Amino acid sequence: MKPQPHPAAYSGSGGPGAAASGETDAPPAGDTWSHAGILTMVCHDLRTPLQGLNGLLQWMASSPLPPDQQEHLELARQCGTNLQNMLEGLLECLLCEDAGFPVRREACDLVQLLRSLETVFQFSAQEQEIMLRFEISPELGGRWLTDEVKLNQILLNLISNAIKYTPAGFVRVGARLVRLTDPVLQVEIEDSGAGIEAAQLPRVFEMFSRGGKDEDGFPAGTGLGLAIAGRLTQAMKGRIQITSREDQGTRILLTLPVAPV
Repeated sequence: MKPQPHPAAYSGSGGPGAAASGETDAPPAGDTWSHAGILTMVCHDLRTPLQGLNGLLQWMASSPLPPDQQEHLELARQCGTNLQNMLEGLLECLLCEDAGFPVRREACDLVQLLRSLETVFQFSAQEQEIMLRFEISPELGGRWLTDEVKLNQILLNLISNAIKYTPAGFVRVGARLVRLTDPVLQVEIEDSGAGIEAAQLPRVFEMFSRGGKDEDGFPAGTGLGLAIAGRLTQAMKGRIQITSREDQGTRILLTLPVAPV
């Protein structure tokens, strides 16, 4: 059964009627984040050992290895790179809060990016014994202008959350191109997981908001994933909409403008 009502939305635009319609819009740029100083210091200190780890993995990749070990090493490199990009993104969030995030639009292979994420998350899905399915439209073939690093980080956060809070069933990621006035990338992430309480839904994009599910046996989170995804989406002039019903699952719709190369 598809989740119904209780929507929340995060975009670069909003208005006085947003709260009344059940949508949550972006907080003001100057919104104060508690613990920001501690997080900045931790992120900065973690970068050095992580860079060393990624360098070691890259050196190992240059050594002759059996094909299966080479494949596992490449996956480890992808995970290390994703982790480093997430750390850099969080640090950027903390340091550039007032000035806004710089968006670097470059040619990106969207299909390759999505398939890479599928490979990375298959292990987590198999470990939890849930079905992870990616449905990628052929229209996304070729190269498109977007900020690949930010897009990758947004999807990492959204898909990771979906898997984390889905103890059984499925997580589906569908990506397609919607041609309005200008082309728009649309990614839908749907799961059969725990869902979000109606009272918590308006707060899901706030820093350190964890949806009140940790006590129910789910892995403890920091409450940063959706907040960072929302702010990065806003910087890229996109929108995230969440529809959820407790114990029935969640549907997330991410829309971002892209341009053909």
